Amino acid sequence: MSVNKVILVGKCGNDPTLRHTSNRTPVANIRLATQEPNSNEPEWHNLSFFGGKAELVGRYGVKGKTLYIEGKLRTKGRIANGIEYRTSEVVVSEFRFLDPAPTHSVG
Repeated sequence: MSVNKVILVGKCGNDPTLRHTSNRTPVANIRLATQEPNSNEPEWHNLSFFGGKAELVGRYGVKGKTLYIEGKLRTKGRIANGIEYRTSEVVVSEFRFLDPAPTHSVG
């Protein structure tokens, strides 16, 4: 038995990039910063959203927003100039914005 589950709460480090695959599936990528209480340096996580989740985070996931995410870890590799590069990302299955909704006053 094995488990591949990631749960993170952190701040969006950039506005999301939204694109579409060749079969028109929306894909959004964003970086999320988490930080331990006694640490001065954040840990950065690459997040990928697909389908309706990508459209939502693409519309509302601006830099500085707080996100709760659940997903699975995926590692991708590529070779350039004979050197292997590996990157990890979290493929998001569930997420929530944790910041309060903005209030509008009429005056």
